Amino acid sequence: MNSTQFKAHRDRGFGLPMALFVIVVLSFLLLSLTQLEESTAEGFSISLQSTRAFYAAESGAEIAMHQLFPPPNGKTVCTAVAATHTFSEPGLAGCSAELKCDENLVDGTLYFTVTSTGRCGAAADGAERTVVIGAH
Repeated sequence: MNSTQFKAHRDRGFGLPMALFVIVVLSFLLLSLTQLEESTAEGFSISLQSTRAFYAAESGAEIAMHQLFPPPNGKTVCTAVAATHTFSEPGLAGCSAELKCDENLVDGTLYFTVTSTGRCGAAADGAERTVVIGAH
């Protein structure tokens, strides 16, 4: 057997292990891309719920301020502020705002602190944001 025949005999079967190696590497790459896409989608969902919760809290605070200072020259007391508000408008549907009002009399001036906690989504996909507004 000369050296050319020996070399050809030795290289035989190299394609199958190489093909298996490429398939395994590509499988791992595909798996990692799939996991990356999943985590990106989950992050987007949480970010969206968090943004909706912020706007629910902000809207709740504005509703509370309107209830606290109704036009024209209405009664300004914390008891006028509703405890909760559930939204049905598109964009905030399924969200709610829990409202809390505190009164403080300082040097003859009545100060109000309105705390609005917006909640959107449920359980693991839910988000909660709080907005605090002060007024006198």
